[in-house]
Order: sequence, then structure tokens, then C-alpha cells
Amino acid sequence: MDYYGGVEGGASSSNIVIVTANGEIVSRADGLGTNHWLDGMDVCLQRINDMVVEAKKKANIPLDIPLKGLGLSLSGAEKKEAQVAFVTGMKEKYSSASEVYHICTDTYGSIATVSETGGVVLISGTGSNCRLVNPDGSSHGCGGWGHMLGDEGSAYWIAQKAIKIVYDHMDGLQPSPHDVTVVQDKMNSYFKLSEPFDILPYLYPKDEKFDKKFMAGFTKYLVETAKDDPLCQKVFHLAGYDLGRHIAAVVSKADKVRDDLSLLPQQILCVYV
Repeated sequence: MDYYGGVEGGASSSNIVIVTANGEIVSRADGLGTNHWLDGMDVCLQRINDMVVEAKKKANIPLDIPLKGLGLSLSGAEKKEAQVAFVTGMKEKYSSASEVYHICTDTYGSIATVSETGGVVLISGTGSNCRLVNPDGSSHGCGGWGHMLGDEGSAYWIAQKAIKIVYDHMDGLQPSPHDVTVVQDKMNSYFKLSEPFDILPYLYPKDEKFDKKFMAGFTKYLVETAKDDPLCQKVFHLAGYDLGRHIAAVVSKADKVRDDLSLLPQQILCVYV
């Protein structure tokens, strides 16, 4: 029997599904992040193979028999050079993983799960990204530039925004419109801060690279108090506003075949991780 696989690769976590030729799911497996900008190509290749191996074991597929095809929908895999490197690396280092590969960025994979005629996907995970795909295959993206230039509305952005508000309030640079006590207490607990300067090693680590995923994880702490804390609510409101701006930006590029709204756009898929 022939088997096929599909990998959805995020910045913090990834997963794989193996199916038969008629689409029956035979196994699933989870793995770590597979964004090569954050973790490097070699690490991502190994993590993809590790998921393939685990999923094969669950489906009782011999490890030395490659899948007929493996789709890779990966965060950060927009550039052609990276896509070629992923496919070449898998074939050279892990020849038993799959016979052939198809690779795209995670936005395309998300749209393909719900529509064959395109639509809009909005991803808000560790980072953020948005893409429109028209029925004719043309596309337009907004975001996806990483935490230095964008990631508006993402978990990283929410965490950084909350921390920035607290520090600006402490400095007197920009007084917060809401009490910062709850967010500051959460911040001190999550980052184990005894004084304000203790945050700097997380932003400028000496011996390790910047851990974007750990910074984004602070957002989970903020979620716990968002229901009752006005400052948390404000930050999440700002995040939602910026995510909405992403959709507005790409919808302006939607294919308008008729003068009504029936083709604008057929599907809007929001992915929150």
C-alpha cells in the first residue's frame, strides 16, 4: 500500500499526518518547530525526519520504505533557495523519509486545507502572517517579516508589547492608561526578575541565540488574567486590531470578477496557535 504524508511546520511546534492513497488517516505525530530562520536548516531537517519516523512507527510502516510523497508546509519557507535546500537536504540525509516532496510556506498549506479556489489565511502563532490566494492562483501577502520588522498580533508581539508598556510606565516615558501591577507581577514571575535589568539577558543572550519562542510563551500568562485585567485586555485589543489590518491589506488585492461581494474572498481561515 502507498502512503503519503503532510507536515505543518510552525515556529514553536510542528505536526505530521500520514494517509493512504484514498485519504484515510493512518497516523499522526507531533514535533518541535521547523522554521529554519530560528533553528537552522540541519536542525529542521532532523526534526522533520523524526516526525516521519514516529508517524511510520505508529502506522506500522517499515522505516526503510519511503513515503510516496511528503508535503512540507513550513513557517519561514517562502524563498525558493530555502525550499530547494529543504528538499535536497531531506533526499541526501534522510533518503528513507519520502520519494518526492512538495514544499510551500505555511500560509499556502492552511488555505489548501479548506478551499481549492483560494481565500485568505491569517496566522497568529509565535509570529504572524497573512496571505490571499485568488482563484486564478495569483497571491498577495502581508506580514511574515519576523519579530524585528513585524509579527504584529502574534504571541511574540503581544508579549513584547505588554513588557514595553510596563517598562515605559516605570521610566515615565509613556504612562500606562491602566494599572500595570498585574502584568508586572506576571512578568516578574515568568522571567524570574528580581530587578528591571534582569530582563536584558533574555533579550541579549551571551552564549545562546535569542529565544523568540520563550518570549512568545509569556503571552500564555497574560491570557490567564485577560478576563479581569484592563491592561491585558488593551494589549489583546491592539493585537486583534493589527491582525484585522492584515486582512484589510490583502483583500484589496482580491480578484473582483463581479461587482458584488460573492468573490471576496471565498474563504477566510484564521489560525491561532
